[in-house]
Amino acid sequence: MRCAIYARKSTRQSVAESTVRQVENARAFAAVKGWTVADDHVYVDEAVSGAETTKLAAKQRLLANLSAFHILVMQAPDRLSRRDGVEAFGELKSIAAAGVQIFFYADGTRFDPANTLTANVTGFLRAEFAAEFRRAIAQKTSEAMIRRAKLGWVTGKKCYGYDHVKCDGHVERVINPTEAAVVREIYKRYAGGDGYKAIAYALNAKARTPRWSSGSVRSVLTRGLYRGLIVYNKTKKRDDDGSRHRGRQPRRPKSEWVHVAQPELRIVDAATCEAVDQRLEARRLASPGPGRPKGSGVKHLLSGFIRCKCGAVFTVLRGSYMCSQRRTKGPTACTSSMVFPAAQIEQIFLDALEAACLSPKFINEVMAACASDDDGVGERVALVAERKTLVKEIDNLTRVVARRGDLVPLVDALSDRVHRLAGIDQKLATPVVAQDREMLRTALECRRADWQSVLRGPNIALTRQVLRNLCDLPMTIHNQARPKWLVNVKPEGILNGLIANVASPRRPTIHDLPVLTLHGPCKRFATSSPK
Repeated sequence: MRCAIYARKSTRQSVAESTVRQVENARAFAAVKGWTVADDHVYVDEAVSGAETTKLAAKQRLLANLSAFHILVMQAPDRLSRRDGVEAFGELKSIAAAGVQIFFYADGTRFDPANTLTANVTGFLRAEFAAEFRRAIAQKTSEAMIRRAKLGWVTGKKCYGYDHVKCDGHVERVINPTEAAVVREIYKRYAGGDGYKAIAYALNAKARTPRWSSGSVRSVLTRGLYRGLIVYNKTKKRDDDGSRHRGRQPRRPKSEWVHVAQPELRIVDAATCEAVDQRLEARRLASPGPGRPKGSGVKHLLSGFIRCKCGAVFTVLRGSYMCSQRRTKGPTACTSSMVFPAAQIEQIFLDALEAACLSPKFINEVMAACASDDDGVGERVALVAERKTLVKEIDNLTRVVARRGDLVPLVDALSDRVHRLAGIDQKLATPVVAQDREMLRTALECRRADWQSVLRGPNIALTRQVLRNLCDLPMTIHNQARPKWLVNVKPEGILNGLIANVASPRRPTIHDLPVLTLHGPCKRFATSSPK
């Protein structure tokens, strides 16, 4: 019987039961049982917590290949998952429901998928004990990390402006003179009145590789470490079930923050920091507060849908589209100086889009694509003729076989023709239903009118969703001297649910229609970036 192996460990440190040892023990267990283990069915996850749901890549491949083996061997149930008891036990039951037997070589037991009180309680408790062990380890780790933070030791990744130095089993920070000079320049420029973007432009102009943006400048200005203060435990990396947070991590209550003063790590003097804080506070008070509306997402139709030659997308600044890379990092990051007035370029794009797939001409092309041999009459005539020929050939072959000729090739030829004849009879038995062209044309006209009203309507978010369905986005602008945009339009968006339901012998679908391509000139309205 085909057997698979799964092994996992949570940390990169060497432990007694490493994944190599787990695989060796599982192979030995399978060999005693007489099972065959293929190398492509040995699944190993290194240095990933059992509570993760997305980073266990080998586990995901195992779950996708359950039909390729009959038996799964692992050390214990907690190797597959350390999530809460209900989730972990449910994963084991889903594998068993797919017809795979699960064995644990540590105690030689087999997972019992029976839906009985004893099996359910036993399986749930084993999974819950594994989850509780994970929670206890997490609590101990958190306490140890807080202790290290209070001692001023490094508990995370490298911070710009500092180097890491190993000292007696732990890591400490020391100031990097070159990077510290850049930090001081950022604070000095902001205290002097420069904005985030102006500072990023100035830094990138002097750097070999542009790396500064408005956001990175702001993070430097708000980081307490440059003022000689370490703040630890501000964010929560994992949920209560052990899985990592996706995107921005939520903040913990301020009562849980750990503040540690380390004046020897201060880079910026107190007077400069005070001037920066005053500007930041004034900026905060001038921006909309938590109780004031900030708008509802993207406000411009093509924002993020046009890609610059540098790879960044175009966004809108003061009513004009421009490269976001150039906007945030300056001309050293992107040499493209193309700027398009938003209202004009959006009007040009919508006009071209409507002319391509929301016009009477396009509807006529759809109707022509749906027509097939006069609603199948020509095809049926050809099928009748082919059937007549096959009947004659079958009759002749039957007579030859009856005269005891070379039977093997004759029987093969006879079988082939009988099979073809059955297929033709099945096609001819299907009644021909003429397409109601007027009904289809009316439906297309209504669909076209609906989409036109959405494209020209006031709901920008809905219009952008329509564009995602109709077009292959983002579109790229390649030529700086005579810029043009090119975008492929997919007719599936407007035709979905209409063409596939048309009755015809060939039954054309929306995928039978050619993909349209829009070529649109982008007039070079301006050559300099807005400040």
